[in-house]
Amino acid sequence: MLWEGYVVLCSLFLGLCFLISDKVGAELIFLLQLLFFWNLNIVNSEEALAGFSNKGLVAIAALYILVFPLSSNEYLNILFDKLLKNQNFKISQIKVCTIVAVLSAFLNNTPLIQLLTPIIRRYSRINHFPSSRFLMPISFASIIGGMLTLIGTSTNIIIVSLLPKQDIIGFFDIAILSGPLFMVFLIYNYFFNNILPIRSGLFREIKDKYFVNVKPKLNKSVDELLEDFCITLEDIVGLYKDGNIVVERIQKLEKNNCICLKVNPKNIENILHKSDYEIMDCPVESIQKNCNIFYEVVVGNIVDMGKDIFEKKYNCHILAGRQMTNQVHKGSTLLILTNNQFYDVWHNTNDFYMISLFNQEKMNRHKLPIAIFAIVIIITASGLYSIEKSAMTGVAFLFLLKIITIKEALKIVNYNLLLTIGCSFGIAKAMNNSGISENIADMITKIGGDSFTIFVITQIITQILTELISNNAVAALMTQIVIDICEINDMPLKGFVIGLMISCNSSFITPYGYATNLIIQGSGGYKFVDYIKYGLTVKILAFSLSLVAYFL
Repeated sequence: MLWEGYVVLCSLFLGLCFLISDKVGAELIFLLQLLFFWNLNIVNSEEALAGFSNKGLVAIAALYILVFPLSSNEYLNILFDKLLKNQNFKISQIKVCTIVAVLSAFLNNTPLIQLLTPIIRRYSRINHFPSSRFLMPISFASIIGGMLTLIGTSTNIIIVSLLPKQDIIGFFDIAILSGPLFMVFLIYNYFFNNILPIRSGLFREIKDKYFVNVKPKLNKSVDELLEDFCITLEDIVGLYKDGNIVVERIQKLEKNNCICLKVNPKNIENILHKSDYEIMDCPVESIQKNCNIFYEVVVGNIVDMGKDIFEKKYNCHILAGRQMTNQVHKGSTLLILTNNQFYDVWHNTNDFYMISLFNQEKMNRHKLPIAIFAIVIIITASGLYSIEKSAMTGVAFLFLLKIITIKEALKIVNYNLLLTIGCSFGIAKAMNNSGISENIADMITKIGGDSFTIFVITQIITQILTELISNNAVAALMTQIVIDICEINDMPLKGFVIGLMISCNSSFITPYGYATNLIIQGSGGYKFVDYIKYGLTVKILAFSLSLVAYFL
């Protein structure tokens, strides 16, 4: 192996370590790697920039804009309300999971789960069903549903874009395996849903708790405090002193003592209107003066930061959080106060996976976007137009009909994802030019021996990586290796590609590999171990079916 191969190998290993640590975004790691390879002339200018003109990247950008009016469409909201109304718990799950899977085959599943989460929580509260036994199945259904088509996930589009011939696989070819996987998943969830915990938003609303630091403006007894907030003694965590919680039995509260409580979101909202209390570092007078709005948010792909830094960056006050900590990190669920521009600025950005105005999500009643999207999907599925051509045409109609403006469209597009995809092409070319992908493929071939064992090894590697790092990053790294394996062993590429799509998307045992899993983590009150308990079986099912792709 030449020196270029060792440089690329070391760089990829270092990048993988950073991706696993989740301290740096995949887009920054990929950009730095691409620039590194470009400056060392391992790739030339044409190869380094080829990914940014790739039609797959154009398709993803267009689809983000195309589905935006649908993600906040009132008719979808009404549809799910009707599906859930007066239904048996398990029957409701089957119906909603099926609809979610079908929609996820054509829509970005992240805004879909954003839309559904407050609906499911409200439905669970009214009908006394545990939302913690509803939300994770919905997330998994959206992931499996995304595997039904070539455009169901950005991961699928990345893989297809990196193929030497993109007609190797048809629009619905992957559904041969993902369809049965979804049916088996429904059966599994029907009989084993009780594996999931009962924690939040269920038989007693009080269980849906946040930590909040409150100061009484007058001397208060403990009984008065319990009555004011409808809580029990167990919900008094302790006194908040010098940035730390002092856990102790409290007999009486003196004026301006700061106490940490566990209360539900509605009570936190009521604190803002109580004259006897104020939330620490967030006085009521200041709130009323600045006309702030009460939001629940799930923090997205950001680096860990302190509470003060977070509040300054996003111009907000953190009222409460699911965890008793002053650190804000990816996946944190917070209650914040901010101005009325917050939603418009940060909605549909990577910084937040969900922004909810307490079940008052901004909705639209447009019918034309639904019709345009349906036409785009039908034309693409029929083979008349390519996805990038039909999607861009659909976006043009949204502009012409003034359903969405160009300024709004520029805010909607996920540039972090596009940067990751654009850089991945140059990195894949660097792997090819340096011979590293061929060497890895050759090593896997020697370890495996026969073609089926080689196939199994590639699926195992992919299944492991997709739980540790972003599934889009895994797709970019593994596609070139799979292509080289097939070339070296003269094996058909189609089965490897379908297996790779299933394995890249099969993030079921950690909340980190897929955005939808992070969105429902806080709302469902899930712990890391809950994903393992419930998701391990789904992971094994997905892995087993991915092996069937070898015979296609």
